[in-house]
Amino acid sequence: LQGETENLKRAYSENEAKLGGIFNNKEIKDCELEAIESKIKKDKIKFDAVFTRKNEVEKVIKGIDEKIQMVKKLISEVDRKIIDEALVIATTLTKIYINNELKNQRFDAVVVDEGSMAPMPMLFYCAGMSKEKIIIIGDFKQLPPIAISKSESVKKWLKRDIFEEAGIKEAVNNEVIDDRLVQLQVQYRMHPEIIEISNVFIYNNLLVNGDETALIGKDYLNTDPGRGKHIAIYDISSVKPWCSRLPTWSRFNMYSAMLLVKLTKEALKSDIKPKEIGIVAPYRAQINLIQKLIEEDREISKQNLYVNTVHKFQGNEKEIIIFDVVDCHPYNPGKLIDDKMAEGEDERLINVAFTRARGKLIIIADINYIKERHSCTSLLRRMMLYIESKSKEILINAANELDFYNCNDLKYALNIVHAQDFKIDPEDISVYTQRNFYTAFFADILNVKKKIIIFSPFISERQIDNFIHIFKLLKRRGVEVIIFTRPAVNQSELSRIKTPIFSPMKIGICPIFLRLSTINLTRSFFLPEYPLRLFFSQISFKLLTVRV
Repeated sequence: LQGETENLKRAYSENEAKLGGIFNNKEIKDCELEAIESKIKKDKIKFDAVFTRKNEVEKVIKGIDEKIQMVKKLISEVDRKIIDEALVIATTLTKIYINNELKNQRFDAVVVDEGSMAPMPMLFYCAGMSKEKIIIIGDFKQLPPIAISKSESVKKWLKRDIFEEAGIKEAVNNEVIDDRLVQLQVQYRMHPEIIEISNVFIYNNLLVNGDETALIGKDYLNTDPGRGKHIAIYDISSVKPWCSRLPTWSRFNMYSAMLLVKLTKEALKSDIKPKEIGIVAPYRAQINLIQKLIEEDREISKQNLYVNTVHKFQGNEKEIIIFDVVDCHPYNPGKLIDDKMAEGEDERLINVAFTRARGKLIIIADINYIKERHSCTSLLRRMMLYIESKSKEILINAANELDFYNCNDLKYALNIVHAQDFKIDPEDISVYTQRNFYTAFFADILNVKKKIIIFSPFISERQIDNFIHIFKLLKRRGVEVIIFTRPAVNQSELSRIKTPIFSPMKIGICPIFLRLSTINLTRSFFLPEYPLRLFFSQISFKLLTVRV
C-alpha cells in the first residue's frame, strides 16, 4: 500500500504540474490572441483609410480621364478641320491607314516617295484613297521592301517593289518606252566623280549632273581622310585581316572597324562636323562593333555620329560617307555584296551605299579579295576594277594607316558582337567547334611564352595570310612559330597561291614540309614533353597548340 501511495502522489504531482502549465499556456495564448485582435483592429482602421483614399484617387483619375477624352475629341475635331481645309497632307504610309481621320479620306492625287521600298499592299491601299491619280516616286535600282519570311507569297507580294509588278523595270531594261514612267535624269545630290560610278554601271549613263555639282565637297576636299580625292579606297589587302561571322551569319571585321574609327577621327580633326559624316556597313554585327568602339573612344564618344547599315541609310545622305565592305578571308563573299546573279540584290545595296555621299566617298575594302573571290557578275568587283583603272592614286595602302591590332583586340571584338562565346571555359573542353574555337584559341595565344606549333596537312600560304597579324604579334613577343604541313606541290589548287603575297619565312615563321601520309599521328611523334590541345577551327584546318 505504501508503494502504491507513493506512486499516486507522484502521479498527482505530475498532473498538477501539467495542469499548471496548461493554465499558464492559456494565459500566454490569451495574451497573444488579444495582441493579434488589437493588430487586426489597427490594420482595419488603416485599410479603411487606404480604401477611402483609393476611392478618392479613382474619382480624381476618372475626372482626368474625362478631361483627356475631351482634349482628344477637341484634337480630333481640329485634325478633321485641318485635314478638310488642307491643300496638301504629308504623312507616313503606316499613319495613313491607322489614323481614323485619314483612313476615310479621299484625295485628288496621292504622291508616294521612296516607292521602291514600300510594300505593295500599302501602295494598293494608298491608291484606293486617290480619286484621280497616284504618283509613285522611287528608284528601283535601290533597295526593295524588307520582309523576314521566305515563303513564296511573301516573296511575291512583300519583297518585290511596285516598279517590278507594274512592268516598269522590264520596260527600262529592254529600252521600251512606257508612258507611265517619267525619268528624272538630272542629279543635284553629289559630286560628278561619285555619281559617275553608279551612272556607268547602274543607270546606263543616262544621268546628267546639275549646275554647280562640281563644287560639292570643295571645302573639305583637301582634308583627311582621302586628302585631295572625292573617292578614296583604303585597301586592306596587304594587312590580311580576318573576317569573322556569328551563328546568325552576320559578319564583322576588327581591323576594318578600327581603321574606320581612325578615319572618322581624322575627318573630325579636319573640322568636318559630325552631322556631315555617315558611317555605313552591310552587316549589323559590324555596325554594333563600330558603335562600341566609338562609344569607348574618348576623342569621339560624345560626337553625334550617324552609324548604320546600308538598309537603314536609304533615303539619307551625308557630305562624307565611310563605307566599310567588311568581307575578306577566310569566307566567300556574303550575299549582301555578291549574290552571284546579274542585276541581283547586291547591286541595289552597293548602289545605295555609294550614292549616299555628296562630296567624298571613303571605301574600306580588301581589293585583292574582291578580285579573287567575287563572282564575275559582282557589281562591287566591277566597280573596284573601274575605279582602279581610272586612277591608281585612288587606292591607299591601309597598312600605312593603322598599326597591327593584337589578340586582345580580336577577343574584345568577339565579346562585343557575340559575348556568349566567352562564357565557355576553355579548360573544360578538349574538342572545339566554330562556336567556341576562339575562346580557347585566344586563351592559349595570350598565355604563350616560347613556342607555338601548328600541325595541318591542309594549311597553305593563303591560310597563313589569314593569321599574319597574329603571327607578327607573336614574333614581336619573341615566340617561336613552327608549322608542319604538306609541300606546295601536294596542296590543292585552291590552297596554292600562284603569286605569293606573303612568305612565312619573311617574319621568321619556320615551315616544315612533310609527307603526311607516312606520318604516325601520335603524341610521341609530336614533342611528347608538351601538352597538346586539338582544335577544329572555322576555316577547316586543325591546330595543335603547344604550351611551354
